[in-house]
Amino acid sequence: MQGRGIRPYDIRHIAASKILAAGAGLAAVAAQMGHSSIQTTATTYAHVTPGGQSRAAELMPPSRFGAR
Repeated sequence: MQGRGIRPYDIRHIAASKILAAGAGLAAVAAQMGHSSIQTTATTYAHVTPGGQSRAAELMPPSRFGAR
């Protein structure tokens, strides 16, 4: 966005989102961010990304019913 500028909040948001996407635990990131509830961290910083979906699918054990 033109003329918006980067705020400290933006850097905080990017950092938390990237750390979560890299695989850090939600509780650990919540503690680092100073959140009293992991719900705050989850709803604000935990975004579904295509790479994250792929990693989650790879970690899922094979189904006993023949699907993935």
